[in-house]
Amino acid sequence: MQVLPTKLRDGFKQLAHIGRGTYGDVFLCEHVESGGHVCLKEMDLTFLSYDERQKCLNEVELLKQLPAHPNIVGFREAFWMQSIDETQQVLVLVLEHANDGDLEQYLRRSCIKEEEVRRIFLQLVRGVHHLHSHRVVHRDLKCGNVLLFGSGRVVLGDFGTSKLLPTTGPDQALEAQGLTSTVVGSPHYMSPELLEGESHGFATDIWSLGCVLYEMLSGGKPAFNASSYPAVVFRITQGEYDQLDSDLVSSEARDLVARMLQKEPQNRPSITEILQSSWFHTLHTKELKATGLQVDENSPSGEVVHCQATRPESTTVLVQPLPTPVVSKTIQVSLPPAPDIRKGKPQKRQFKRKEDDYLQHKVVSPLIRFDELPPPPPMLPSRKNNLAASPFPLKHHHLQQNRLPMQPSPEFEIRGVRITGTARPSSVPKP
Repeated sequence: MQVLPTKLRDGFKQLAHIGRGTYGDVFLCEHVESGGHVCLKEMDLTFLSYDERQKCLNEVELLKQLPAHPNIVGFREAFWMQSIDETQQVLVLVLEHANDGDLEQYLRRSCIKEEEVRRIFLQLVRGVHHLHSHRVVHRDLKCGNVLLFGSGRVVLGDFGTSKLLPTTGPDQALEAQGLTSTVVGSPHYMSPELLEGESHGFATDIWSLGCVLYEMLSGGKPAFNASSYPAVVFRITQGEYDQLDSDLVSSEARDLVARMLQKEPQNRPSITEILQSSWFHTLHTKELKATGLQVDENSPSGEVVHCQATRPESTTVLVQPLPTPVVSKTIQVSLPPAPDIRKGKPQKRQFKRKEDDYLQHKVVSPLIRFDELPPPPPMLPSRKNNLAASPFPLKHHHLQQNRLPMQPSPEFEIRGVRITGTARPSSVPKP
C-alpha cells in the first residue's frame, strides 16, 4: 500500500455538508485552483479499531487501482489532513460530485416509469460489469450508493466494503478461492448466503442488483419489506417477495427480477447474462437505432460501435381533409319562475344570519360573544340535609362562651355500660 501524503485542506473551499457515513462526513467543496465542485469524504480513524481502519484504507487502495469508468464514481486523490493534534488521523478522499443526489432520494420524491428504470439500471449494471471484470465484489449495492447526475449519468459509489478477489477465472466465480465469509451490507439488500453466514462471491452482487431493480419497478417499495429485522431476514432466507404488478411492469422485467432473486447463488445469472437479457437487448437496441446509432449485436453490453446520422426513407403520407367546423348556435335558457313567498308559510332558513347575532348579542369576534344576561352561577349541592341528619355537632359549630362540652347524658350507653346520675362538666373553669 502506498504512503499517502499529509497536507492541509486549504486547497478546497467548503460549501455544504451533504451527508454522513459510518466513519465520517461528506462535504461539497470547491476546488480553489480549477473552481470545480468536488466531494470530500473525511474519515476520522483516530479511535477506530484495526478492522475499521482497514476498511477505510481498502476503499482508497481499490479506487486507486481500479481503472476509470463512466459508471464508477471518479476518484481524484486521497491524503491525510494535517492538524494541530498529531495523534488525530483524518483520511480525506476527493471524489466526483453527483449533483442530483442518490437513487434513494430520487425514488422518494418521484415515481419513475419502466423506460427510465431501464435507462438507470443499464448504467448501473455496466458499472458492476466493470467491477466484476476486474475481480472486485462490491458487497454493498443499494439505492443509497447509486449516484445520479443532472445530465442523466449514473455512477456507483461507496467501496468501503468492496473486496478485490486475487484469483482469475469466469465471471461467475463460485470456487473456494474467490469467496469470502465476512457479513457486510444493508439488511434489505443482503443475500441469503450472507445472512446464513456462508461464503459468497459475485452472486451476492447479483442478488443486491435484483433488490435495487425491484425497488425501482415498485415505486420505492423494498422487495423483502417487513415490520421487523427478524421478519426481513426470514423472508430473504425463504426467498419470499411480493410479485410485481403485471399491469405496470412488463413480463421481461419481472422475469429478470425473478432470475436475479434466486435463493441458490448458482441459479442466478452472471452480470454478462444480465446485459444480454431480452429486457436490455431488444428495448435498448431499438432506442439506439431510433437515434441513428449502430449497435454491436454481439457485444454483451450493447456498446455503440459506430455513430452515423441516417435519414429515414421518404414515405408517402396521406393527408386527410380537416372536418367541417361546427358553428355554435345561441341557445336561450329560460329560468324557472321565482316562488311566491306570500303564498303559504315561508321556508325556514337553514342557517342563521350573522345580523341576528349582532342584534341579540354583543359579538366581539366570531369566536367570542358576550350575552346580555349572563348565565347564573353553577349550583353547588346543598349541605342542609346532611346537617339535619347528622346527630353529632360539626367542627364549624361555635360553642357558647365559658361553656364546655358536657358529658354524655344518662340516657346513653357507652360500651355496654349504662351511665347514671347528672351530667357534670369534665372540668370547672377558673373564675
